[in-house]
Amino acid sequence: MVALGNAYAARGYVAASISYRLVGDDPPTEAFAHDPSSAQSVAAAAARVDAARAVEWMRDNAASYGIDPDRIAMGGYSAGAITSMGTAYRDAGVDGADVQAVLSLSGGLYGLESIIEADEAPLIMIHGTADLTVSFSLAEAIEAQALSVGLIHEFYPLEGVGHGTPSVLVSKVVDGITLADRIRNFFYVHLGLEAL
Repeated sequence: MVALGNAYAARGYVAASISYRLVGDDPPTEAFAHDPSSAQSVAAAAARVDAARAVEWMRDNAASYGIDPDRIAMGGYSAGAITSMGTAYRDAGVDGADVQAVLSLSGGLYGLESIIEADEAPLIMIHGTADLTVSFSLAEAIEAQALSVGLIHEFYPLEGVGHGTPSVLVSKVVDGITLADRIRNFFYVHLGLEAL
């Protein structure tokens, strides 16, 4: 994801790759966890809190870093995608992550798709149909929710592709256009960059 961020920075975006608390960090976020007795659930809640705080930090420091606080996208790969969607779509009471676009590379919401509502940040999803780490069915569930509520989104299922890596996923070509370019186009439109 750092390489993807560097590619965006080369195009004039401000890009940041955050670290968030994991299971071994003993995060005190049981109140936001779906299952407070599960170390993974508590860590996932901590990741959402940390991601929301990162968005708040970017807004608080917008002037210093040349950030437009009204044009923030968030996204990630695998656990980072899960965290980004959970944060952007307000999973478990997390506040402060009002973003204008979301990217999911091999992410899922594990039965919490109902947190996605029509008027929220547009979503672009890329997911391999042969993913054994984050099941493709999770992406299909998000797609079904997005369609049912009318969320603006694009979904790119990659036939026969496994969990992959971000660079492998975005290098794939769909209808003559790389997914990296499709992501850039999506951000350009949904961050309102044509108005600049």
